[in-house]
Amino acid sequence: MYQMVYDWTRYTTISFAKSLHKLNVGKTLELRKSLGNYHVQGNVDDVEKVVWEFLKYGRFRDMGVGKGQRLGDVKGNQTIYRETGVKGRVPKKWYSKTIYGESNKLAQLLNQHYSKNITSEIKESLPDSINISL
Repeated sequence: MYQMVYDWTRYTTISFAKSLHKLNVGKTLELRKSLGNYHVQGNVDDVEKVVWEFLKYGRFRDMGVGKGQRLGDVKGNQTIYRETGVKGRVPKKWYSKTIYGESNKLAQLLNQHYSKNITSEIKESLPDSINISL
């Protein structure tokens, strides 16, 4: 299972980089370079968590906040723009949208992994006189 989660983590990191490129986040490549700092905590049978370490700037861009723009102000940006014509920071969901989709993929992979293991264990625990084909 550890290898499966590790492979998923590598794939998700590539998805993050593609998202950054698609949304044109980060004029320098520093944020993309920082995505390579990830690790899976746990052992072969039990993965505790996956940790990505990247520049804090990336989360700010994802939320549409930064210097002079608080998180509470982001929701009002559209209203302010309509009323004044001044555009504030715009969220670019490179992280949150990607991690949500990729987390669902991991859930499906884990579901398949565990359902196969449970089915095998049930078949092995049954007496030989019962014949079941799944």
